[in-house]
Amino acid sequence: MGVWEGRGETEYEFKKKYDYSIYATRCNSADWSDCAVSQKEDRNCDEYTDMFIICSNGEEGKPLVEEFSLVNENGKAAAAGELGQLRFKGFPVSEVDVLGAHVACKMMGFDGVTQLSGDETQFDKLITDEDNTPNILYLLECESEDWFSCYMKLANNLYANKISLVCGANDPEISCPVGTYLKIRDEDPKISVCIICERGYSPGGQTEKCTRCPGSYFAKAPAASEEDCKIGSCSSGTYIDKEKNKCIPCEAGTYRQGWVYHSQKEEKKCVPCPEGKTVAEGEGEGLWSCNWSGPCKAGQYLNKWQGCLDCPRHTWSPDNNTLHHCNPCPQFSVLPSGAGKSESDCQWCPAGQYRISTYDVCRDCKQDTYSLGSDNTCRSCPTGTSVPAGKGTKESDCQGCPAGQYRYSSRYSSYTECRNCNAGYYREAGPETDCKKCPAGTYVAAGKGTQISDCKDCPAGKYRSYSQCRDCSSGYYRAEGGGTSCSKCPQGTTVEQGKGTNSTDCKPCPAGQYYYYRGYCRDCGRASYAVEGSTQCTSCPRGTTVEGGKGTSQSSCKGCEAGYKLYGGGCTECAKNSYSSENATTCTRCPNGKLIAEGLGTKQSDCTGCPAGQYLYSTYEYRIRGYTYTCKNCSAMEYSEGNATRCTRCPSGRSVAAGQGKSLSDCEFCPAGQYLDSGYYRSSNECKDCVKGYYNAGNGGSCQQCPFGTTVEAGLGKSKDDCTRGDTFQLVNREGNSVGVGEEGLLLYRGGIACTWITRWDKNQNPGMAICRWLGFDRVESTTNGIKFGDFQTSKAMTLDRVRCSSAEMSSCTRREKSDREEMRGSCYNHHNDVFLTCAAGCPAGEFKNTNGTCETCPEGLFSTGNAVSCSSCPAAKSVPKGTKGTGPESCQWDPCKAGNYLDKTNGCLPCKAGTYSPGGKQIRCSNCRSGTTVAAGKGGSSGDCIGMGSFKAFASINNELADIEINLSNLEQRLETLELGGEEVEEE
Repeated sequence: MGVWEGRGETEYEFKKKYDYSIYATRCNSADWSDCAVSQKEDRNCDEYTDMFIICSNGEEGKPLVEEFSLVNENGKAAAAGELGQLRFKGFPVSEVDVLGAHVACKMMGFDGVTQLSGDETQFDKLITDEDNTPNILYLLECESEDWFSCYMKLANNLYANKISLVCGANDPEISCPVGTYLKIRDEDPKISVCIICERGYSPGGQTEKCTRCPGSYFAKAPAASEEDCKIGSCSSGTYIDKEKNKCIPCEAGTYRQGWVYHSQKEEKKCVPCPEGKTVAEGEGEGLWSCNWSGPCKAGQYLNKWQGCLDCPRHTWSPDNNTLHHCNPCPQFSVLPSGAGKSESDCQWCPAGQYRISTYDVCRDCKQDTYSLGSDNTCRSCPTGTSVPAGKGTKESDCQGCPAGQYRYSSRYSSYTECRNCNAGYYREAGPETDCKKCPAGTYVAAGKGTQISDCKDCPAGKYRSYSQCRDCSSGYYRAEGGGTSCSKCPQGTTVEQGKGTNSTDCKPCPAGQYYYYRGYCRDCGRASYAVEGSTQCTSCPRGTTVEGGKGTSQSSCKGCEAGYKLYGGGCTECAKNSYSSENATTCTRCPNGKLIAEGLGTKQSDCTGCPAGQYLYSTYEYRIRGYTYTCKNCSAMEYSEGNATRCTRCPSGRSVAAGQGKSLSDCEFCPAGQYLDSGYYRSSNECKDCVKGYYNAGNGGSCQQCPFGTTVEAGLGKSKDDCTRGDTFQLVNREGNSVGVGEEGLLLYRGGIACTWITRWDKNQNPGMAICRWLGFDRVESTTNGIKFGDFQTSKAMTLDRVRCSSAEMSSCTRREKSDREEMRGSCYNHHNDVFLTCAAGCPAGEFKNTNGTCETCPEGLFSTGNAVSCSSCPAAKSVPKGTKGTGPESCQWDPCKAGNYLDKTNGCLPCKAGTYSPGGKQIRCSNCRSGTTVAAGKGGSSGDCIGMGSFKAFASINNELADIEINLSNLEQRLETLELGGEEVEEE
């Protein structure tokens, strides 16, 4: 209802536009001049320290209560006994206690309040502009019937109720209407009011409280009995039927989640479950309550949470089923998952396999077993027979080993297999498991003996050993006819292994070989020879040799060729940079500083020095305990004329490519427009083009920078004369066209925008002056920075970081260009510091155009008024002060006065009167001599020039009178002069 009962913490926060410190105000009387204000500690106010004041309307004791009004549902003033909405200053009142409502009724001319309620719906149509204004009376509370005991607070109407009252004759014996109860204030029994029941009901009359509706039911005012109670809310799975006044369960296949309330304008009905899902009546408390309903296809089953799922392996289900489990296949039968429509789809494992019940899979029967495929049993093959794993589908598949093989059984397992009979053994076909040995003196290969007739004698060249035929060793033979041994060849003869079938096969060793142990022939070693049939080799004569196995007679032994030496019985190449003649046993080293450039050295004349452009490089080798020599190219900038052990460096500034310097004449200067890049390593020296803006005359020096304001392309600068002005600087308008005299233009440098440096110019603006003159103007008129042309685009971002000029001539200027990285982080961003110049023609005031056509400052003491070709002199006794520029006649000032004179601004220097003195210079008045002293007019330069009156004895009496007159006149003149000069000395006297 919104009735405020009891004082507690505020329920709102006053939003202040500004934060202020807390002040304390103390007043000794009602006069503000008697008040003192002091500031407290610097902190924000909170709602507990805010001060509220209600001021009267000028007449003491009369508050602004006439602002209250009571409006009926038609927006008119409510009469006594009529329900109305309480308003203050046109805004609905949101909270009020009983005593406050009583006082409000009295302030509106009624006797008191008879009924109090909040948020009456019949007043909803009373929507005015004030209802939307967040400035309504939030609380009206009174401590007595006196208005001055009441206080109010303001709040936002978004959080407020709207109070409704019935004002009239307030009577403790009042009989309340149906749906209200009587509330009598304990503090003042004379004040009673009928309060509307919010959720309960009341028969009215003298009833002092409301009866609550049962459970979740509530009563909408006015409610007289329990029959007026309406259902208030319904839980999930049900919905409100307002006509039947009860909660109705959701129908089967529908659901509703969460509480639903009677006050909701839109009824929350039950929602159908998604397609394929359902739920029992009243059990649909949310979407999650809906379960899958089927039906499912064959090979599937219904899972209420996940819908239709495939049947597991070895199970089946019919079509259009709602089974929660699939039907199992008969024992030992198998079926893939989701594939069974009926029991007939369940299959036995195929013949040769059996089913492993643990894993529900079919596996091959083991070796030597078979299965028929209908009883899930693998049977063993008959003794002496076998079948591969998985191949036994019937007993006849079990077979014995073929002829020449036998049945092998492992001693550690039941594994068996057919293996070949060993050499010298045979086995005929049948169930027998053992192989039989061939008769003595006969032989058969392994696995080839299928019957006894396969056993035969060993062929010629072989002998029988342990049931096998083996080759006769080298130097032995055996004819056919059997035997267990071979015969040795005659002395000095031999035969290859297995090739000796009779004694005629034995032959003597060929030339170059000798008879070795056990009938083997071996090659003679290096530097030895043997004739046919030799049992040993003969050494070659001294100084001769022959390759191993190639010496067939003494004539085969030869001496070494030139360039070789005899070493270890063989010919070996001479070491590097050594030579030898034919049949030599040693090599001779070349003389120091010489080497053999190519091939083998056969004579001393083969030893030569390095060719021109190279030098002799030596390396010590421990293997030969001496140096070895090679020729290496001279490095860049070096040359040699041949037979050199080191290269000579070219004169400074000259260079030659590596290995190309064969004489001093090969060392040359880099051509004009290039420079010698010596690099970090000497080998990297090469001629490179001077970069853009630099030139080189080609005399070995470095590249020189073109004068500022001129440039030359890379590699084309061969002298200073090649540096030309080009388009180093430009002043352009928004369209990119050049500007004229007096037009402001954007400054471009080398096609890019110049920025930042303009702010660092010196006072006489030498850089701007130099640039304007370089562009053909006489002087700079103004310089500014900014984004005047917006996002002005140029072909490149060439900006200047610094320009310094010692004069207005471009030749005195230096500059520094920004790098790309500096450019990115510099202050040119978004054109904030673009440079703009305005160039003018003619010289400015204080300067004149000399014979060279340039502006020059007027000589000291002279002036010019602008656009002058000469300077003017000041009037007599006047000149321009030293150190300042004479910009016109007003720049001329009086020359300093001599001692005894003072400066008159109109007439210049005037003499001081008698009895006064001045040191001269710029003094504007003279000082009086001390009393009793005087000085002649214009003669007093200091107080020391003033002398006593006694010095003028002849005129002593007259002088005293004259002196007084002159002093008075002088003082008067000085005051007048001071006033004319602006009152600078008025206060001094």
